[in-house]
Amino acid sequence: MAEPNPAVIKGVLHAQGRIPNPRVRLPLLPAAAASTDAAVHHLGVTTAGQYARA
Repeated sequence: MAEPNPAVIKGVLHAQGRIPNPRVRLPLLPAAAASTDAAVHHLGVTTAGQYARA
């Protein structure tokens, strides 16, 4: 986890096409784009619902 915030997880779920948007409610703040991008890259998400095969 790059941030102690579930917003990164929501960003990854959005990138996977599992949820309609990555927004979170206060008091949570949006995840940094770099954190979400790193998590998406680490998981190998290429497009909504697709995963890169290693």
